[in-house]
Amino acid sequence: MQNIVPNRSPEAIDEKNYIQMHRFFLSLVITGILYCSVGVNRSYKNISFWNFLPNYNTLPASVTKAVLNNLSQLGVSENISIVNAEKRVWSDTCLGLPENTVICSQAEIFGWEVVVKSEKESWVYRTSENGDRLKLDLQVRKLLKAAK
Repeated sequence: MQNIVPNRSPEAIDEKNYIQMHRFFLSLVITGILYCSVGVNRSYKNISFWNFLPNYNTLPASVTKAVLNNLSQLGVSENISIVNAEKRVWSDTCLGLPENTVICSQAEIFGWEVVVKSEKESWVYRTSENGDRLKLDLQVRKLLKAAK
């Protein structure tokens, strides 16, 4: 019988080590590329499963009603129109607009940013998904007034 001994010459071992190192470095490079293209940019809050649903930016009637009711309570009686509505994910229960007298819980709140305009003025609202929470963004309103 003949003993079969694997080729353990220095050249074979060097070639095997070279291939293993090559694979290791190649996997490091691929991992680095994937990390840089996906892992670093963590601004996923603007990307939502809503992007893949039909009627992505169709403002629910309950949100429209809440915004118009609030404007009516503010005494706005002129012709107004909703010029933009975008889905948002707010970082807390205050819809990203904290108040001194209210404690805001940290939680993702799905909702809307609604821009309403009249001939003279503009308003930006932040709402929850169905409009049961509603806030007028006074900082943006001041900026809009200053820009005119």
